Amino acid sequence: DIDLLGTPAGKQVGQAVNTVTIWATSDALATIEAVRSLTSNPNDTKARSMLLTEKRLLAADRDKATAEIDAAGKLLGSSLPALDLSTEVLPGVSRS
Repeated sequence: DIDLLGTPAGKQVGQAVNTVTIWATSDALATIEAVRSLTSNPNDTKARSMLLTEKRLLAADRDKATAEIDAAGKLLGSSLPALDLSTEVLPGVSRS
């Protein structure tokens, strides 16, 4: 049973929801802004630095949310479905 307010597992899922919200909003929007700046000016060193920072934040928040879901599953004695916070790259776009 997962009750977001009343059970330890529910609290872990609630934390994962918060973390994923940050991943999908703050982290992702800042990443998009950096990409947009680099599209306009590929030599923008500030945007390139911001992109690298945001890439690390996306990865850290993805790992944090995964750990929170895993912790909830352990508390329940089962395995919850994995989160799908993609790290895919668009075709033709370098990973570097």
